[in-house]
Amino acid sequence: MLSLAKEQYKTVTRVAILVFSGIDELDFVIPHRVFNGVVKMNGTLTKCDLVAAEGVTQVTSGHGLTAKVDVVLSAASAPNYDLVVVPGGRNAYQPTAFAQPPILADPNLVDLLKKVAAANPSILFASICTGAFLLASADILGPGSSVSTHHRARQNLAELGVNVVTDRVALTAGSDNNKSSNSKKNDSGYGNNTDSGDSRNSDTTARVVLTAGGITSALDLSFAILELILGPEQADLSAATLEYFGRFVLKEQT
Repeated sequence: MLSLAKEQYKTVTRVAILVFSGIDELDFVIPHRVFNGVVKMNGTLTKCDLVAAEGVTQVTSGHGLTAKVDVVLSAASAPNYDLVVVPGGRNAYQPTAFAQPPILADPNLVDLLKKVAAANPSILFASICTGAFLLASADILGPGSSVSTHHRARQNLAELGVNVVTDRVALTAGSDNNKSSNSKKNDSGYGNNTDSGDSRNSDTTARVVLTAGGITSALDLSFAILELILGPEQADLSAATLEYFGRFVLKEQT
């Protein structure tokens, strides 16, 4: 699946990062910095916008950071983007410690993602931390998709029918072609393994989804996306610019 995904998404240039009230700061600030760094560095990415639902002009994060929204994300604007990054935060998932029962996903955000996916079937989706709950609830992640999230949210995420893995970044088939999943895990929980579901059911038009573990995994996801769409040289250059060494490396399923 990895080789097919690299071919399929090599033309990705326009990035949207979904923001919402209660979002975790690092989940959106990190990819925004990484991708806009490439925009300014060499223009191989043409834009990276903070996007939100209609009527939202700014958001306040879970720890009080306020961010201005660049563009409204909707079915109408979905064709203007090749990649949508979905962070985690309070409206993506609230564990039992904060909500009884736990809140698994904001239905308005779920509905928005469903409309975006339908309007642009070729769009690449990626999630960070508990953003995976939004993708799973929007049926962008299919049953059996191999998915990573924050370690404290794994049990609740598994209840949504996905195969939760401990990898720092997971690459999997989306709901339109996911048939089975054979995830590889290592003992540390942070290996460089890439799971793809059953690649025999894949083709060059199938949706692929990337998911990342908790919070700081946003760095690994961002560089993994750069590797996928622009190649390892750009990923290495961007990682070195931010002095992040030993980045997660995507590997083909064997």
